[in-house]
Amino acid sequence: MNPAPLSLSVTRGIISDQIDIYCQDANKKAVDLTGWDVFAQVRDEPEGDMILDLLPVIVDAPGGHVRIPSLSDDATFALSEDAAFWDLIFQTPNGDRIGPFLAGSYTIQSIITEVPDP
Repeated sequence: MNPAPLSLSVTRGIISDQIDIYCQDANKKAVDLTGWDVFAQVRDEPEGDMILDLLPVIVDAPGGHVRIPSLSDDATFALSEDAAFWDLIFQTPNGDRIGPFLAGSYTIQSIITEVPDP
């Protein structure tokens, strides 16, 4: 299976956006994810060291809705890598792991504007 490409990026010290993913079959019907688990990690290279667990959650199983939550500004500030890779896989109720469904680069950028402390 070839994953759909999706490149992501965050800026160190800035709150990241949440990412909403809607799983559909070939007929554009929602895939029922009841009982499934979902996983997504950022690594410095494929099969390399994990930089970040994206902690995806299934927010509407019958509707096939998965969310990767936003990261706090403190969480993004702690990131030090400038480029990495990520993917998203599922585990079915019977334990089969399938995917990756999405994969791509994960860029961690430094902030340019200097903001004074309050």
